[in-house]
Amino acid sequence: MYVNYGVNPLTTGLGSGILRFDPAAARPRPEQVVDGLSGINGLAVDAAGNLYVSRELATGVLKFRPDGTADERWTRAASVFGTNGLEIVGDQLYASVLTSAASPIVRIPLDDPARHTTVTELSRHPWDAKLLDDLTSFRGDLVVTSFRAGELLRVDPVTGRSCVLVSGLRMPTSVRVPLGFGAHDPRHELFVVEASGRIVTVRVP
Repeated sequence: MYVNYGVNPLTTGLGSGILRFDPAAARPRPEQVVDGLSGINGLAVDAAGNLYVSRELATGVLKFRPDGTADERWTRAASVFGTNGLEIVGDQLYASVLTSAASPIVRIPLDDPARHTTVTELSRHPWDAKLLDDLTSFRGDLVVTSFRAGELLRVDPVTGRSCVLVSGLRMPTSVRVPLGFGAHDPRHELFVVEASGRIVTVRVP
């Protein structure tokens, strides 16, 4: 399991980085993978073990190889400003953008990050900015949290069409599918973490 720590867009790089540990170990022991980062937020790991890290107030999604070394060329090519949630689906990295009033979701090819494109823009007017946070893949679609609106938004990554899946949440900041989590059904359930402190289970028919 990989964990970001020191997540704060205003940090100077001290006390921020990525740890990993074996959750199945009798006594899990954290191991430092990357340190000295600044303003990090979301994290995704591809099938080869490469790490991708979003930054709310900077340009470029950070990429680190499995040994923790930075792939600076990849990061420069993935020149999207203000990314937050990250999710890998196949050979594509999807990112929500927090800082844009248009509330876009961006697709970044893992093998050619310079060819990143906008899947959709979820806000029609600047005053309707969603403040997008985390996102996840769910039944072939993307589900993204709107911190400001208190919603889960469902997005078709092919057409860009979207709808409100859930409303009435309290500052939702993360959404995850419960894979391998007891009796919870990943085809019909989502876990949502709120800034309010609640963890909410959402059931989808």
